[in-house]
Amino acid sequence: MGLKETMQSVAQTLVAATGTIRKSVIYKSKSANPTYNPSTGAVTEAETSYTVQAVLDMSPSGLGSAIGLGDVKNLTVNKNLKTVYIPKLDLTPTPKITDEIVIDTVTWEIEDINIDPADALWILSIKKP
Repeated sequence: MGLKETMQSVAQTLVAATGTIRKSVIYKSKSANPTYNPSTGAVTEAETSYTVQAVLDMSPSGLGSAIGLGDVKNLTVNKNLKTVYIPKLDLTPTPKITDEIVIDTVTWEIEDINIDPADALWILSIKKP
């Protein structure tokens, strides 16, 4: 097992060890090619749902992350933007901006997608539609 695979396994273990701060969420992967029915005018998107364990940072703009004192002066806070951390090995599809996350029956849109330097943890910025 190489370093990359080891770090991916560590990310899974860390999320599992977070106990009460981890949450089961539904990740909805949307099809890239919606279909159009000309007789009804309906557009249908295929989607696949995945239930995954995630760590949620529900503070505004992910402020739970460490920020420096110098950063506070020019900080713009978006109260509707939150951060979700999902181990890469736990999520089958590669996240897309068109996908959604359901947390406690509330659907959130993905605003931004990042992965940590070890390629082990998806860092997703989410917002309410």
